[in-house]
Amino acid sequence: MISQDIAYSKVIVPLYFASLTGTPSFYEVHDFPEKNLFFYKHMLRSMKWILSTNQWKKDKLKEPFGLHGEKILVEPNAVSLESFGKEMTKAEARVHLSLPDDRPIVLYTGHLYGWKGVGTLAQASQFIPNANIYFVGGTKKDSEHFLKEYGDTPNIRLIGHRPHAEIPYWQSAADVLVLPNTAKEKISAFYTSLMKLFEYMASGRPIVASDLPSIRQITGDDTAVLCEADNPHALADSITRTLGDSVLCDKVSRLAKEKVKEHTWGKRAKRIGDFIALSRP
Repeated sequence: MISQDIAYSKVIVPLYFASLTGTPSFYEVHDFPEKNLFFYKHMLRSMKWILSTNQWKKDKLKEPFGLHGEKILVEPNAVSLESFGKEMTKAEARVHLSLPDDRPIVLYTGHLYGWKGVGTLAQASQFIPNANIYFVGGTKKDSEHFLKEYGDTPNIRLIGHRPHAEIPYWQSAADVLVLPNTAKEKISAFYTSLMKLFEYMASGRPIVASDLPSIRQITGDDTAVLCEADNPHALADSITRTLGDSVLCDKVSRLAKEKVKEHTWGKRAKRIGDFIALSRP
């Protein structure tokens, strides 16, 4: 977004040229380049403000690039509660999707990329035989590869890509939502600010997630059940424990639903606007 007053973007090159015209520029950082760091550093220093979607990235911007912390706002991604915060019972959601109601549903929504940790959840499925493990999402190519690897597991259900408007129904139909990100890649462990996590939190269903800095800084210890990443046994144990503990389910889902109210797109935009207003002369 470029106006007479401020240029705002997730792409730094046009912001750099905007800054050369005297336009104050606001760069929203999502990842770091592996090459041309000298030029990246030069462009970063030309920014009036920088938004980092998590604290880890802010620290990394301060250290090697020599940026002052006061020009960097930490503001994670967010969620639309109008879409994902609707009150819906499991029974209503399952009827809407024509899903059976005879077994617990453990659900993952999103892409089937390796760094998302879907392989860990697929491997964990064999240790949770009394539940059906649903994967909702994925390209045709990724779905074909996934089925070759895990299609013989009897309790896995690969649904494939679904319209975004349908995803809240899937999440509401679940007994447990899973975020099994890997610790083996920086984008998963540190860089990412997962919109899916906020969608999960808004659903009112208990979450089991990898214990990673990118996730823990949002969930803390009380809005999700965290477990060791890349460990199918640990993931299966955490899912089984959550399925069997109604008090735990009620606690983490209630606290998550309350916490996510501060992470709407509207409140995020207001905090960004307030940050700009406070730092302008």
